[in-house]
Amino acid sequence: MAARTRPFVIVGGGMAADAAARGIRAVDPERPILLFSSEPHPPYDRPPLSKGLWHGTPEERIWRDTADESVTVRVDSMVTAIDPECREIELSNGERQGYEGLVLATGCRPRRLPGDPSGVVYFRDFESYRTVRRAADEGRRIAIIGGGFIGTELGASLRDSGSSVSLHYPEGAPLERILPGPLPRRIAEAFADRGIELHPHREVSDGAPLPDADLVVAGVGVEPRVGLARDAGLEVDGGIRVDASLQCSEPGIFAAGDVVSFPLPLRGGRYLRLEHESHANESGMLAGMGVAGSPQRYDPVPTFYSGFFGVTWEVAGLLECDDEAPGLHLGASIDDPGVGIYRVGGELGGLLLWNRPGMMGRAKTLLRDAPGSTDSEILERLNG
Repeated sequence: MAARTRPFVIVGGGMAADAAARGIRAVDPERPILLFSSEPHPPYDRPPLSKGLWHGTPEERIWRDTADESVTVRVDSMVTAIDPECREIELSNGERQGYEGLVLATGCRPRRLPGDPSGVVYFRDFESYRTVRRAADEGRRIAIIGGGFIGTELGASLRDSGSSVSLHYPEGAPLERILPGPLPRRIAEAFADRGIELHPHREVSDGAPLPDADLVVAGVGVEPRVGLARDAGLEVDGGIRVDASLQCSEPGIFAAGDVVSFPLPLRGGRYLRLEHESHANESGMLAGMGVAGSPQRYDPVPTFYSGFFGVTWEVAGLLECDDEAPGLHLGASIDDPGVGIYRVGGELGGLLLWNRPGMMGRAKTLLRDAPGSTDSEILERLNG
């Protein structure tokens, strides 16, 4: 293929890959785009797998319609190597494909349990969702290992659908590593009240028996897929290391989504990874624009959301603070609205919005424009 006709190539099949295609199209409406996904499906939204699909969202609503952007989507296509000097990728079948520019949106793989016991479903993609859905529809008993985002969201969704569910986690309460103060204990009480069988302080070790259930599902974290980038000589730092415009250490290659380690201006340029929907969409769009010749500075206010049993919570910024605990302004019940205020170096760094829908825009504005605000000023501005 002549260099002047080479396409843009995207490696990955998730939300960031789809967003990268849209970013390219925003800059270059003509040059061909090839997207290679190792999954048997085109790009789709992942959050509904543990949320909306269990609460009435039709499956057809999750698909991203990437091909509508004049993108050639190749599913079941594993990219095994990158040649940055020749600007080519190689697929598992030996096929080589040149590129004008490359976006890596390879995402993460589920972390395996110690000993990698057989029969465990690692909840991460559409196929794992369908496996769990079939078990739920058949009335099977389901055990979930992990008390983080996936474990709590999926456990609550399964219970809402009438399934028998047990939740097993090493902490004292669900989301204990993430949420402050009394919230994890209140979540545990709410889950128990809804009929979820809780097993705190449960470590799954190599050779230990799995929980007694018809189906065991694991959600114990993820690992970034960096092997392709590392083998190509790209800099890797807990993720694929990129600069402020999401460009990798080799020219013509950008990266986006869960897999990137990027400098966050909100934290003074500290490098980190994020694994949330807004990051996938925003970084994917900017990586696409960058590879198409219009690089932009990536300066997000990180956001994410979760919820269960009618409780909703959102986060703007990062739930990190100095040695002092965050400022908590909570009601007496898990159903009451509340706010958590996180500070780093005396300045606002994160806001937890508990049952406070519609406030994300104000929260992001506070983080950008008024990081020195007192707690009372923050609460006043959030309340409008």
